[in-house]
Amino acid sequence: MMSFIEVHGLHRVYNSNTPEQVNALKGIDLAIDRGEMLAVMGPSGSGKSILLNILGCLDYPKEGKYYFDGQLVSTLKQNKLAQIRNKRVGFVLQDFGILNDRTAIENVITSLLFNQAVKWRDMEKLAHNIMEKLEISELAKRRTSNLSGGEKQRVAIARAMVNEPDIILADEPTGSLDTRLSNEILTLLQRLNEEGKTVIIVSHNPNVSKYCNRTLNIVDGRLCS
Repeated sequence: MMSFIEVHGLHRVYNSNTPEQVNALKGIDLAIDRGEMLAVMGPSGSGKSILLNILGCLDYPKEGKYYFDGQLVSTLKQNKLAQIRNKRVGFVLQDFGILNDRTAIENVITSLLFNQAVKWRDMEKLAHNIMEKLEISELAKRRTSNLSGGEKQRVAIARAMVNEPDIILADEPTGSLDTRLSNEILTLLQRLNEEGKTVIIVSHNPNVSKYCNRTLNIVDGRLCS
């Protein structure tokens, strides 16, 4: 039986056949079961963010095969890939990736704007529901420019969760936070995992692995145990 996510012989090359060629990923093999919470650890430049972008269908391998829930990603059309990115994958970024000139709830709603299955009149209610679940409903009407780093990251997680995705991909989600806030964000991601979400976190922070079921290390584009 195929795992929820499977990667076989994955290579990612930039600037091919030039003096600036970079072999970012070198033969990655990876299987992730539904409901896992996985840490991919490695230093800056090791290829971990590139791997995460490929898993989120934001980037594409030079060689190898990537199966998402049994589907060979390279055979999918652009509209299907867009559906996966919008409905089935939630992205959480180090720099939060939120709009500082908008309120928290407006930021959460942005993920719903591309979901054709959600009617405009229902978007605010859905956003309120996920913010309440994450215990940040009091932030709804506040401009994100006035929020702390931890509050901004919670808003970013609410935005990632509002479409009820199967998987959360978090790229250095604690990189801009102090230790206390980092632990709070990791505890929140752990709770979402316990509720059934698959969570993959890439980080260079060794504390992340304490919250995960499994940890892999990536060095110079290669996974090692």
